[in-house]
Amino acid sequence: MSPLTYHMVDDGPDAVGYFSHAVEADGWLFFAGQIASGETGEQEKYLQRTSACRWFRATDDTNTEIIGWRILDENTEPNLKHPSLYGKNKTPTFGQMDEGRPLEECQRIPGDFEAIVSQGPITVHAKENLTTTDAGVGKLRNLVRRGIRAVKTGKPFISPPGDADGPIPTYTQDTVIPYSGKNEGDTFVRDVGAKVVEIVLKSASYPAEQRKEEVARGVRALSL
Repeated sequence: MSPLTYHMVDDGPDAVGYFSHAVEADGWLFFAGQIASGETGEQEKYLQRTSACRWFRATDDTNTEIIGWRILDENTEPNLKHPSLYGKNKTPTFGQMDEGRPLEECQRIPGDFEAIVSQGPITVHAKENLTTTDAGVGKLRNLVRRGIRAVKTGKPFISPPGDADGPIPTYTQDTVIPYSGKNEGDTFVRDVGAKVVEIVLKSASYPAEQRKEEVARGVRALSL
């Protein structure tokens, strides 16, 4: 599997991007908006939705509350864990909270929790060294920054419509497709990934029950 790579579809202020993997040995190409925790990349999938939904709410300048749901089914979690393992301040997923591990272990094998809290109570962006895989981080920060400035000046900010007719379409998903050729490198992965993203974005105009069918139809039509 190739290294995790972040690709931007375009350079606009609200540009979307995607992470991509290429699996050459097993004859698969794997594209993911966010990888489901149980994803193996070994079965054909076209619009596999995420395995978790979480909301973050700042309570003050240095603290945040998190509430979330885990989606447990045979597609997102092939090796299903018992629901009792999930709940307030508990999850079997590695690295999501303070697990009481020794400091040295946390430094050598950090999880999401360590990645977040190690930045300090208030992160000084000027001290960071962002890389190409942090492009999504920068885009999200700009989106939040513009929203804060809009609120300060009494202007509207980007948000889901409050009067939407039915479910609001989202885009986090996995796509795993068979690939008979050899791994042709990052350029090939980027080109195919951009086509997959375009198909997924266009599918948002269809009713929820029809969306998977439209994505599957579009991806199958790709010439690989």
